[in-house]
Amino acid sequence: MALPITMSRHQSGNSNLLGLIAVAIIVIGAAAFIFLSGSPSTTTTEGPPLVKVDSPPELEEIPDLDPAVAAGPIRTTVDPAANLAGGGNLDEFGDLIGAAINGRIVTPEGEPISGANIVLSQRYSNGTNMRGYSREGGRFEVKSDAAGRFRFTKLALGIEMNMWISHPEYAPTDGPPFASLQGDSQDLGDIVLNTGHSLHGTVTDEAGNPIPALVEIRMQTSDAFRQGPSEELRREDEQMGKLLYVTADDSGNFSVNRLAANIWNVTASYEGFASSPRQAIALHGNPRPRKEPVLLKLGQEFHIAGIVQDEHRQPIAGALINVARSQPRPVITAEAISDENGQFDVRGLQDGTYGLSTTSPGYSNGRAGRVEANTVDLIMVLQVKGGVSGRVTSSSGQGVKKFSLEVLRTRPATVMYGLTGLVHNINSADGSYNIGDLDPGSYILLARADGMAATYSSSFTIQRDMVDGIDIPMHLGGIVSGRIIDAKGNPLSDAEISLHGEEYNPEELNSLFGAALGDPNNVPTIKIRSDRNGEFRLTNAYLGTVQVMVKHQLHLAQLLPTTVNEGVETKLGDIRLYRGSSIFGVATNHDGSFLTGGTINLTRKDGNAFFHRSTTVDARGRYRFDALDAGSYQVSPFPNTNQNTFMFPPDEDNRSIFLNEGQDAEVDLISTMQKPPELKPGTIR
Repeated sequence: MALPITMSRHQSGNSNLLGLIAVAIIVIGAAAFIFLSGSPSTTTTEGPPLVKVDSPPELEEIPDLDPAVAAGPIRTTVDPAANLAGGGNLDEFGDLIGAAINGRIVTPEGEPISGANIVLSQRYSNGTNMRGYSREGGRFEVKSDAAGRFRFTKLALGIEMNMWISHPEYAPTDGPPFASLQGDSQDLGDIVLNTGHSLHGTVTDEAGNPIPALVEIRMQTSDAFRQGPSEELRREDEQMGKLLYVTADDSGNFSVNRLAANIWNVTASYEGFASSPRQAIALHGNPRPRKEPVLLKLGQEFHIAGIVQDEHRQPIAGALINVARSQPRPVITAEAISDENGQFDVRGLQDGTYGLSTTSPGYSNGRAGRVEANTVDLIMVLQVKGGVSGRVTSSSGQGVKKFSLEVLRTRPATVMYGLTGLVHNINSADGSYNIGDLDPGSYILLARADGMAATYSSSFTIQRDMVDGIDIPMHLGGIVSGRIIDAKGNPLSDAEISLHGEEYNPEELNSLFGAALGDPNNVPTIKIRSDRNGEFRLTNAYLGTVQVMVKHQLHLAQLLPTTVNEGVETKLGDIRLYRGSSIFGVATNHDGSFLTGGTINLTRKDGNAFFHRSTTVDARGRYRFDALDAGSYQVSPFPNTNQNTFMFPPDEDNRSIFLNEGQDAEVDLISTMQKPPELKPGTIR
């Protein structure tokens, strides 16, 4: 039996306003910490020792599924070569093979649903390294079998995922968000698809005459990292049941079924009329038809027309023109494509003031603000982007035939390079390269090639021109080897070994900014894992003075300074890691249901005031933090509907724990953030 846990309680309670103030203080303090590189003062906080050494229960064996279902993701855009070129490494997603996720798609009556489409996509969360975030890189898809079952295998560790389930005959729905755990199989149980909500309405002109208009019903989304061509995003939304089109009949009436519980934006359009103002319709609760009809009125049509040209007044065909109304509210958007003469005409607009943006491959984006509706002579000028060329060579002067180049930004305000997301994989007979389509600015290139140490180019500035002669001489990489052992001298397999710069501070990773902080010395990411004998041999190592970071799931990390020389093996010998402390438990809602997909935040109450970790609750309500130093901590649960840094749970939800060295503490949590408020006498719900 676990010993009692002391709880931190404040007489005044916890309000959202206080939470916002607290977060503002934390963020400002954390920023000061980063830029001043100061160390917070250490104070000692007494607390009762927790002596709970039991491990979480083992999972029962998951039954085998149909081979077609259990074979792992049927589609993944993870490309090891692309990850290597992307400045991460080959193991950005692929080396951390750990989890399997399975479940069953059923009707409300419990009958299996075959052919349901289940999509996993990476969820960006606080502390995720942006270099490791990819909307496509963490996307997987399978279909349910005849028994309604599905399974994802070989999911990378540490990647938090969202789930979306759709089927042509049912309303789509969210599955529980989750994080994959090492060697774990999570059974999500039954996920229910129902017939969903429905709505109906009428489309008329301003005089009340019916119009057989095209009605668009689109779900509101909150993916801030969603990028790509608008047509591609539209097609993806249609496939997932997040975007529907229906045509009103001759009486102007329309209806649509199988809508998920969410907020839907409804608009109508018809040639010769302005599109109707967007209406936001909230559909929540049990599936049911919406009683109130949606009334959509099409008014007088306005438009904006013009031409897209380059700086030499030559027309640009195929440019995408996006239009958004700034005044009056609400915002109304539309788009058009320029023709072979560069001309465009955006129709179906309402009266008002608009802002325009124009994009075309090879050109910088063009913008125009405060354009009045019915403007017909607008000229959008796009300027040709610049580029860079050069040659990548070996130490002998021979051209490197196969290599990758990552394009990074340099900025005067910081020594750390900024990400552009541009990576080029190049095959060249003589090592030459030519990269175009770069906006004006200052850049540096990172070259990677097999057997070579990752190498930066000299920095260069582009002013809408081609910068030539940026050659990159590469050298043989160094080798770093050693053996990872525990306190008793036993080998530790699956330890992670990575290289970092002299000023790298791992403590900054345990902050609100998390792993989004990069290496201040810009040492390219490279890592490896120890084998079953605890041994590792890291090749292609970056040359110069570095720090070797050694991490293991249950042990305290070690940071070892060393020097890497070209073609020389640096032997570190035995590296001893000591067992850290752990906090684990089960998190539930107020009604006893698991807090699946919720977030558990861990903060220090003494010592490092900027310490902040988070983890996702799995399908069985479990969470775990390992490799912790001794000290006083606070654990806070957040349901998956309230994953907001600026919202704080009530004081009674938080638990305070004092950890001794090497101690395992079991702390069960209850979240009351979704608990219905207590009604005062006389209150009508």
